[in-house]
Amino acid sequence: MTRPLLTSTGPIVPRIINAILLRRDFYAAVAADPHATAPAAGIVCLTALARESVGLASLAQVHPIWGLAALAVVILALAGWVVYGVFAYAVARLLAPGPVELRRVLRCLGFAETVTVLRLIAYLVDPSWYTPLHVALLAWAFAAVFVALRAAAPAPTRRLVLIAIPSFVAQQLVLAVGRALAY
Repeated sequence: MTRPLLTSTGPIVPRIINAILLRRDFYAAVAADPHATAPAAGIVCLTALARESVGLASLAQVHPIWGLAALAVVILALAGWVVYGVFAYAVARLLAPGPVELRRVLRCLGFAETVTVLRLIAYLVDPSWYTPLHVALLAWAFAAVFVALRAAAPAPTRRLVLIAIPSFVAQQLVLAVGRALAY
């Protein structure tokens, strides 16, 4: 049985599922599709709102201007995506053996952010499971960045690790700063 060719077009839910499942062929299609930049930006916005949904819901209970916080979350998410995407691009340009395109990196990293939504699961489980689950989800998020960068900046595995580690750290720092600024 053959698997269908994955593209970066079509309904959003299958794209989110393919990104979360770290489908290499999906990320390769995203990297190659110049029309996938806007959907990647949309994914960044959706995942930011989903990640911050608990905080936004709490804020909505006490402040009537919670919509401005939601707007701030989206703006900061897009700005952060560009910041750590440019950082990842710069690292990839230094270490990848071939040419690297910024838009390919941004598209792939945008879809890789879908995995960060899974952190919500850590808040829903028994508190004794929070730390190990959070560590597992961070590992999954790193794997998403790795697969995304593999599609965007083809390089040998050792070089990809050297590209992915600072890129992932930059992503996590940007997410933390964005969260702090949004509230």
